Amino acid sequence: MLSKPFMTTHEIAELFKVNEATVRTRMHGGELRAIRVGREFRAAAKDLEAFINAHATQSATSDPENNATRQFPDLGECVRRPYPWVREAVDL
Repeated sequence: MLSKPFMTTHEIAELFKVNEATVRTRMHGGELRAIRVGREFRAAAKDLEAFINAHATQSATSDPENNATRQFPDLGECVRRPYPWVREAVDL
């Protein structure tokens, strides 16, 4: 789980590498549950995880050969390591 209970639209946009307007559109459209704090919107970590699972291209158990249930990486890990599928440093 994330270390912060709520994320701003700016933080979510950085995490997904999209424009802040895209995040706000998803919030206003009801796809991403959010609360209004003053003039800003914030999304709870659990609501962000629900959004990710709802928009996944395949279900977590769609691979019958994989005995373990596929889990998305912890969002806190994504914040610390923006590309969780890269396991080691790559020199360019």
